Amino acid sequence: MFEDLQTPAYLLDMDILRRNLSRVQHLTAQAGKALWPMTKTHKSLALARLQREAGAAGFLCGTPDEAEALLKSGLEPVMLAYPAMGRANLMRLARLTRLGRLILSVDSPENARALNEALLAQGQRAEVLMILDTGIHRLGVSPDQAEALARDMLCHMKALKLIGLASHPGHAYSAPNEEALRRIAQQDGDLLDGLRQRLNQAFSLNLLTASGCTPCLRFSLNHPGIDILRPG
Repeated sequence: MFEDLQTPAYLLDMDILRRNLSRVQHLTAQAGKALWPMTKTHKSLALARLQREAGAAGFLCGTPDEAEALLKSGLEPVMLAYPAMGRANLMRLARLTRLGRLILSVDSPENARALNEALLAQGQRAEVLMILDTGIHRLGVSPDQAEALARDMLCHMKALKLIGLASHPGHAYSAPNEEALRRIAQQDGDLLDGLRQRLNQAFSLNLLTASGCTPCLRFSLNHPGIDILRPG
């Protein structure tokens, strides 16, 4: 049988796959968290459907192409993990919001303004998450600048509906040991929840929090300040 396979190819043990999906879903449900798995890992509608059947509340995507494929297949809601720039990209995202519930991400005033203008040009409005830099230093607004960005969005960007805060503590991949992983997960959740409370109080909001990092998953499960887990 294997001799007839064209390469490159990958093989899946479906029993192990289903067992893994069930286990992660059980852990997140037991912890009172919603699970939004990252689909860039597999880029497969078939696997996304299995994740939905297992209980996934939504999906995290890395690119507009992934988001479009899921939305057209009725697999929503969808979050875009990264901020987008460039008029063509932003106009495309604005159009994709017509296909279903698509939650976009911003991490700077310039990015937020550009997205707002693209949505207005399409006559659309979108839910957005503000990405917070909790230590990766690759993307995300710094915690001390987040309140100013939230105020700017709420007061001047009518096409954006701020619904939550997100993070990706990807620096955990270089953690030297379990204790370091635990510390990163704790700091990530503390920063998200602390800022959420400040913004809720300052602007009368009811924000959600979402964090995604596979190495931190088993520690983030127990953090009371994280609502949505988004592992890869």
